[in-house]
Amino acid sequence: MGLGKRRSPYGAFLDKHRIKQEEIVKISGLSRETVSGVCGDPEYKVRRSTMVLLLMAAKQLTGKDVSKDDFWG
Repeated sequence: MGLGKRRSPYGAFLDKHRIKQEEIVKISGLSRETVSGVCGDPEYKVRRSTMVLLLMAAKQLTGKDVSKDDFWG
């Protein structure tokens, strides 16, 4: 985790909580490519529907009350 790769705020959050991207893929139903793009590219344009699924997965895996402002300002 955190292997020196460029990370978005969402990707950094997953790293901090030791959550693998594959867990997000399984819970959210999003493609591996989408999750990888969101986690690795701070400039990735996230659709609202994708954002909802990503937030739901983060909440489920951490128990934290996260919002879109935590990751996408």
